[in-house]
Amino acid sequence: MIKDNSNPLPSLLRHYRLKMGLTQKEVADAISISRSGYANYEEGRCIPSIEQTMALSNLLNHDLLFAYTVSAQYARHNARKKSQSNALHEDNTYAPDMSIHIKSTDFIKAFEQLDTEEQELIKLFIEKRI
Repeated sequence: MIKDNSNPLPSLLRHYRLKMGLTQKEVADAISISRSGYANYEEGRCIPSIEQTMALSNLLNHDLLFAYTVSAQYARHNARKKSQSNALHEDNTYAPDMSIHIKSTDFIKAFEQLDTEEQELIKLFIEKRI
């Protein structure tokens, strides 16, 4: 299990799952993956897709988009440090140049560099959270 403050998503997933009183199996079933697949998210072995992150945010009643962005950047940073990374991750095209400690102005600049489809996905996610 990855125990690093630079990768917030695993601990947030576990915290909010427990807060909602759900088991890993219940969460996994809700997003149509195996329990072990979901356990990999909580253990930091891999990162959910943006679509799964949106579904998890709705299910767990917590906005996980920023944590997803930081975690994807963390995984990419570690992959660069090692020739073979143990962490599986989805490419995060909307934040390639963001540092792990991001400022809101940097996040806005990165958002503005996205293509229209990626911006619409994020807008949809935000609308569902408000």
